[in-house]
Amino acid sequence: MLADGWYLDFAADDASFGGYVRLAGSSFWAAVVGLGRHPLVALRDDDVPRRPGLDVRTDGLWASLTCETPDEHWSVGMEAFATGYDDPAVALLDERGDVVALGFDLEWERSDALWSVHGDVLVGDERLRIDTRGAVAAEPRPPLTGRLDDGTPLTIDDVIPVVTEYGLLAGGVAADGDVRLQLDPRHAAPVKGVDGIPRALCAVTAADGRPGVAWVG
Repeated sequence: MLADGWYLDFAADDASFGGYVRLAGSSFWAAVVGLGRHPLVALRDDDVPRRPGLDVRTDGLWASLTCETPDEHWSVGMEAFATGYDDPAVALLDERGDVVALGFDLEWERSDALWSVHGDVLVGDERLRIDTRGAVAAEPRPPLTGRLDDGTPLTIDDVIPVVTEYGLLAGGVAADGDVRLQLDPRHAAPVKGVDGIPRALCAVTAADGRPGVAWVG
C-alpha cells in the first residue's frame, strides 16, 4: 500500500465493453467504453486534492479506492460527472461533449492470478450489472494489462503501437518473454495530456493463436 497510486480495470472477454479507474499522485482518471449511449464516457482531473488513503473529493467527483485485503480484494466507489464523446478523438482536443453521470460500485476479487470484477456501473440513467474479469496494478502501472481466454494473465511493458494521424491507437504488437501479441483496438479511450501509447481496449491474439483482451496505453 506504499504505492503513489493504483489502477483497476475490467473488460468483457470479447472486448465489447470495459472500464477503468486510475489514481496516480494528484491525477485521477476514469472511463467506460461500450456501455451506454456514447462510445466513450470519461473524466480526467490532473489536480485532485489527496485525502488520507485513496479517497478523492472535489467538485463533481467523489471516489474511494479501498484495499479490503492486500493482493486479494479491492472495492471502488465513485460518483462523478463525466464527459460523453460521440467521437473519442475529441477527448484529445477540447474535451467537449455531453455531461454524463458516471458511477462505480465494484469489487475486484483475486483467485489465483486473475481478478474477477462484479458490481454495478451507472452511465447516465442506466445502471448496468458487471460480472467479468479485470486487473489491479500499483502505480506506475504497465502499459498493457489483460488476459488470454485460457486464463493466462497479461502484464506487459514492451508495447510497439501503430497510431493514426488523429492520435488514436490503430494496432501494434506487445511482447514479454515467450508471449507475443497482436493488438486489435476495439474501443478508443484516449486521455488528453498523457504522453505515450494512446489508450484503447483491444482484442489481442497471441502468436500461437490464443485470443484475449487487454487495456493498452
